[in-house]
Amino acid sequence: MAKKKKAISAVLFRNAVPEGSPMPSLKGTIEVDRSFVTDLEMSKDDLAVYVAQVQKEGKFILPEGLELEIAYWNNTSKKGNSYLSGSVQNPYKKTELPAEEVKEKLAVLDDTPF
Repeated sequence: MAKKKKAISAVLFRNAVPEGSPMPSLKGTIEVDRSFVTDLEMSKDDLAVYVAQVQKEGKFILPEGLELEIAYWNNTSKKGNSYLSGSVQNPYKKTELPAEEVKEKLAVLDDTPF
């Protein structure tokens, strides 16, 4: 079974550094899939300012206030090296069902014989 590709994936490898070194102990990459869409809401004015910033800088700029959720798992490479792999995604938000939809689902359950 193929792994489901995440919109943003990441890997972290242990960095061989001497104790007390200012170098990071973990180092890796983050890859953003073209299909990733944030749930950050922007007004037309905010969007115009953002586009103007990107045009002025000539570089992609992450929107201010962008909040993402990360999760990492321990893994071992084919060469036996341990590393962390993970995903970055929009924060989980519990979706509330409309009251009418809840009533309909409960009615179906009431009609089901057990």
